[in-house]
Amino acid sequence: MEYARWILTFLENSVKYLNMTKKEKFNAIAQRCKFNSTIKPIHVSVLMILNYMDKFREKGMIDGAIGGVLTGKGQNIQSVFEEFEWIPTDADIELFGKDMIDDPDTRMKTMVLLKAYRDRGDTLFDDFEKSKKG
Repeated sequence: MEYARWILTFLENSVKYLNMTKKEKFNAIAQRCKFNSTIKPIHVSVLMILNYMDKFREKGMIDGAIGGVLTGKGQNIQSVFEEFEWIPTDADIELFGKDMIDDPDTRMKTMVLLKAYRDRGDTLFDDFEKSKKG
């Protein structure tokens, strides 16, 4: 019975989060994580992007120069971002690439990879694994 109640609550919240604007999502994240007023939506997006980079590194898709493994607290904050289905925009990804990656060719490839993961999730890794085998 407890599990059924949890599922129902999860589904209700998921529908509610889908109908939230980006600003409403940010405000809810900021409140839940107790951010101070200097934290902006781009900061949330950068943390999401760094999480993507960690996943790429774990799968052997990139070398590990950018990012780093999230600490326990970082993982807790990241889970709040995911709960509210925070998605970095193209502009967020492009700003991240411009600020973090000097080589234009590497920057472009990384931005394409980031956008593909944002849009496709873990299915991107399945395709990567298939391409390595075949």
